[in-house]
Amino acid sequence: FLRGLPLRPAGTPVLSYAHGLLHKGDDPRIGAVAELDVSPVDIQQCADSVIRLHAEWKWSEGDKSSIAYHFLSGDLAKWPAFAGGSRPIIEGNKVRWAQNGKAASDHVAFRKYLDLVFNYASTISVDKMSSVPVERDNIRAGDFFILPGGPGHAILMLDIVKNQSGKRMALLGQGYMPAQDFQVLRDHSGTGSVWFSLDGDNVDTPFWPVPFPWSSVRRMK
Repeated sequence: FLRGLPLRPAGTPVLSYAHGLLHKGDDPRIGAVAELDVSPVDIQQCADSVIRLHAEWKWSEGDKSSIAYHFLSGDLAKWPAFAGGSRPIIEGNKVRWAQNGKAASDHVAFRKYLDLVFNYASTISVDKMSSVPVERDNIRAGDFFILPGGPGHAILMLDIVKNQSGKRMALLGQGYMPAQDFQVLRDHSGTGSVWFSLDGDNVDTPFWPVPFPWSSVRRMK
């Protein structure tokens, strides 16, 4: 699914959720921009982009019944319940659910569900509740680096390759703050490649100020 993620034409700039220019099309840190819509408010950021692509993959596979993600409160927002008309009522730090919405199970309703998740999920909820740690030797496409916090950051592994000698490299992508187009990253260490080495003690990416340690790799439940 991630290997087939459609891309916009080469040289496409990165725009914010409000259509403001964030990075020009020739920014050396960006390899490509994905053909993926962004919510019209500032909610589809880094961890949300990981959720978005995971959810769209499950949708494309027909595995809709298991789509569910945690709010920062710990509450689990389940797509089947939302599709059936269940909606959250937020009362301070607590959430209760009521059957007061319109039942709908098409992709338009699915995007509304995802916007709801984006609004109440975060790097903290994804790291602590919606994902599990992954050992370095077992990483695969779809896993992600995440450093939870306020704000924290997450980087998605779009693809992983290995040569005959066992050297591994990864194609990485991210959403960011403010909410913006999902982008394929380019190695800023001097190679100019879109492939990042996985052989070091950590993985350093453009934009985020600190490298991601191997202890930060997660996989969605």
